[in-house]
Parts: sequence; structure tokens; C-alpha cells
Amino acid sequence: MTGADEAGRWLQAAEDDLRFARFAANGGFFAQACFFSQQAAEKAVKAVHYAGGACRPRPPGGEHPSPRRIGIESGTVRAGMRTIGGGR
Repeated sequence: MTGADEAGRWLQAAEDDLRFARFAANGGFFAQACFFSQQAAEKAVKAVHYAGGACRPRPPGGEHPSPRRIGIESGTVRAGMRTIGGGR
């Protein structure tokens, strides 16, 4: 599985969570809508990280490497988040 494949998988999961959040909100389940909206946002950010190469797909049966183990400095992640957040 490539980073693009993994990004697509996470983005689909984010879209599913957002669709469910809308369904919950329309039904008056506002706490659940907030929860699933937050989950959608986290999964979308993860998709961006995979698409940009900041994360690597987990090898089958293997341990997921931490950002430090693959050489990503926290400043790089913060800079990427500022880009996503519009410079904040």
C-alpha cells in the first residue's frame, strides 16, 4: 500500500464520519454530531499527512513508525498544520 492509497483510505473514512455527523445533527443528536465532526477533521488531517509523505503506511503485520523514527521534526509538523489552518 502506498502513501496515496493510505491517504485515500483515511479521506474516505473522514467523509463517512462527516456524513454521519450531518445525519446525527439533523436528528437532534448534537453531542454525537460534534464527536463525529471532530473525528472527521482528525482523519482528514491524517490523510493530508499520508498524501504529503509525513506518514508512512504501516507494513503488513509491522509496527507503525513514530514521526521521530522516520525523521520528522515537530517544527515540520507544526508548519504543515499552520498551512492547513490558513497560517495560524
